Amino acid sequence: MKTKLNGILTLFLALVVQFAIAQTVTGKVTDASGEPVLGATVLVKGSSNATTTDFDGNYSISAVATDVLVYSFAGYTPQEIPVGDRNAINVVMEEALDAVVVQAYRTASVAKSNVAATTITSEQIVDRPNASVIQRLQGQIPGLTVQTNTGQPGANSLIQLRGISSINGNTEPLIVVDGVPVDEDAFRTFNPNDIETTTVLKDAAATAIYGNRGANGVIVITTRGGKFNSPLQVNYSAQTAFTELIDTDYNLYNAQQYLSLENRRGTGRGATLTQAEIDAFGVNTDWRDTFFRTGVSQQHNLSLRSGGENLTQLHH
Repeated sequence: MKTKLNGILTLFLALVVQFAIAQTVTGKVTDASGEPVLGATVLVKGSSNATTTDFDGNYSISAVATDVLVYSFAGYTPQEIPVGDRNAINVVMEEALDAVVVQAYRTASVAKSNVAATTITSEQIVDRPNASVIQRLQGQIPGLTVQTNTGQPGANSLIQLRGISSINGNTEPLIVVDGVPVDEDAFRTFNPNDIETTTVLKDAAATAIYGNRGANGVIVITTRGGKFNSPLQVNYSAQTAFTELIDTDYNLYNAQQYLSLENRRGTGRGATLTQAEIDAFGVNTDWRDTFFRTGVSQQHNLSLRSGGENLTQLHH
């Protein structure tokens, strides 16, 4: 009986030792396009045991079956993979898509940017039924004031970003589209559906590269385009808008009441009519209903975009 028990304990100890024995794990780390990632870190989670990939993306590390390997590299999303009974683990790293702020000729992530800037993406304003690009930014950017005197499509808007700093001079911000400054009045005809991102720069650090042209702030706009190596995409959107005059709820006179008032005051056409003629007066036109009808406007947008390895295209 004692011999049998010793045999069972020996077998159990052998299994424990087998699971605890370190094994060499090898593999290759590549990006989404299949290119090797040089210098990626491979770490046994919870320990100081780590290595890096070589020029071809290959690595080799000692680990046990219960370990978890952590793969990380700047600009890519870290991945954690259990070792198990595998001796070879190949990993494809995915790029980390951080929010980006456009700062003139350069870009920086929001976490690393030290300038007063606000970025609005096309997804944030896609459902706003505004007539122009600038009106879509209204209420989205702190400190940005947009004044529009009419709802007519293409109407000009007064833009104030850093307050009124001149009595006679232009106080509107500089608008830059894909690196090219544009006139703020001509910009009102720009199609809002062509906008990818809008970055508003407000402080001196952000606008310094533009010199005195950026004294009133800068609005940097990037337009949409096809993505790298992407198939053809067809997008269609439509909007229908109705415009009505605000109901003032006034208790207005009709024609007979107004003529009776003129008759009592001795002025206007009512002063020349008798009460019988006023009662028989048959014209009673509501000129507000005649001139101010319900306005209807429609907008249709069709775009096709695609991208290859050497060319990206966008057609509207």
